[in-house]
Amino acid sequence: MRIFTLLTILSVSGLLPLQSQSIQREKSWIYFSSKTSSEPFALSARSLERRRNQGIIPDQMDRPVSSSYLSQLTAMGVEIAHTSRWLNAVSVYGTPENLTAVKSLPFVKEVKKVIAFHSKQEIKGLSLAPANKTGYDPGYSKDQLSMVGLDVLHSNGFNGAGVLISVMDNGFNNANKNPGLSHLFKSGRVLATWDFQDKETDVWTDGDHGAQVLSILAGYIEGQFVGSAPGASYILARTEVNGFERHIEEDNWVAAAEWADSIGADIFSTSLGYSDFEIGEQDYTPADMDGNTTVITRAADMAASRGILVINSAGNEGRGSWRIIIAPADGDSVLAVGSVDKERVLSDFSSVGPSADGRIKPDLCAMGGSTYFIHTDEKISYGSGTSFSCPIMSGLAACLWQSKPILTNMQLFDQLKRSADNYTSPDFQYGYGIPNGILAFKNINGFHPSDSPKNLSLNENGIGMYPNPTANELNIVFNNTAAMKKIEIEGTDLNGKRMFFVTPNLNPFYNVLKYSKDDLLMGLETGIYIITIRDQLDGNKLFSGKLFLNQ
Repeated sequence: MRIFTLLTILSVSGLLPLQSQSIQREKSWIYFSSKTSSEPFALSARSLERRRNQGIIPDQMDRPVSSSYLSQLTAMGVEIAHTSRWLNAVSVYGTPENLTAVKSLPFVKEVKKVIAFHSKQEIKGLSLAPANKTGYDPGYSKDQLSMVGLDVLHSNGFNGAGVLISVMDNGFNNANKNPGLSHLFKSGRVLATWDFQDKETDVWTDGDHGAQVLSILAGYIEGQFVGSAPGASYILARTEVNGFERHIEEDNWVAAAEWADSIGADIFSTSLGYSDFEIGEQDYTPADMDGNTTVITRAADMAASRGILVINSAGNEGRGSWRIIIAPADGDSVLAVGSVDKERVLSDFSSVGPSADGRIKPDLCAMGGSTYFIHTDEKISYGSGTSFSCPIMSGLAACLWQSKPILTNMQLFDQLKRSADNYTSPDFQYGYGIPNGILAFKNINGFHPSDSPKNLSLNENGIGMYPNPTANELNIVFNNTAAMKKIEIEGTDLNGKRMFFVTPNLNPFYNVLKYSKDDLLMGLETGIYIITIRDQLDGNKLFSGKLFLNQ
């Protein structure tokens, strides 16, 4: 039977703390004029490594909000909910009298009321019986994967491994008991969870929507279903609250974004948005979708400035009077994802562009019409909305990033657009169109996914060679920051006699060097040779291995 429920852009309700309900208190953002803090950056080694790999130097934005400011606010009777180091602000509960007094403090720049989120419904599809299939077979997810080339990437070993994705949603109800997600927990690839409303690690008892989005990303049932990035690792944040009023407060997302950044997330996959609100709340207007107005959009762009690829649903406003994208999809550094059906036709609910300042939006599209996901009972259903096209795009990005970790977030963003079918004539419905993951892979790596080495072992510097043994070719792969170095390659026999020496120029967008018997291997006899790769600048050895040459 059909089940008419669930949303596509998430629906939730913001609740006040119990102690505040007897007193009229408002939730507001307090922005500070400066930072006095010189405390250490609260960033993990992985987060610092992401910045370092992309040439981003931690700055004052990464330092905590001044503790002295917080102490003074607390002393005035203001209850602090979340702090934001990026915005240099705090969200608080306070009486009108409290907040009026706060405005007079010399370090306070501005006080603004927190605005809430209003959601739209979507239709969830028919539950299906399990199929009896074996081997790698996308099963019900075939159309949504093949549309963007994910089936080919997966079949050649690119499944998101090594990439960390943060999912912000309304909860992940029973996802930890879903057989289709059990591989994540068995392999320890859910690295962190946090409920930003209830302040606890348990995210498993609230909200089905997040569980469904996660299954589109990470699910796997042999012969029946494959998620877009089943090999990736995940951070799960509950930022929305299910309730009758269906509200959400932006500061939960901002806090979750900074938390995920500090852990080291590479990609944000978020299926939520802000536009109009309930009676009594100030609505956003289309003019606010300019990339610089809403709190969540500003924070999303800040996340991008930290090297994170921020991917967000464009919105489901296509049928209504609003029609256009909703925040934070308006961010200029946010990859906004629209929806098409399996025939590649734009879904009528998918929000369109442009942004208020005339930019192309959405950026790209994926299948959000009748997209399949896994229930906790292992039954497979389908639903529609840009909430479901977003995790497909996020998984594609993860698989491509796995193939070329040295890419910056914005280089990857650009390569996805360049591969899309509407790239030369983007519009305000499809944006740059539907990306072609196979073309993007070729443009990034210089070869087709099926030509990539099978079972290639890379050393700690991300360098390897294949095939080995070989008769007439040698390919050397550089799969991380080694591709940014000036290198030299030396081949010697087992007695140390030099047989060849080259100093190739490497291109960050082309991470394989191809040699044949007509160049590097010319004149070499059958035997064993030592291949050594060094950094030209300091002479450090980056790679050494035996090459078995057969004629």
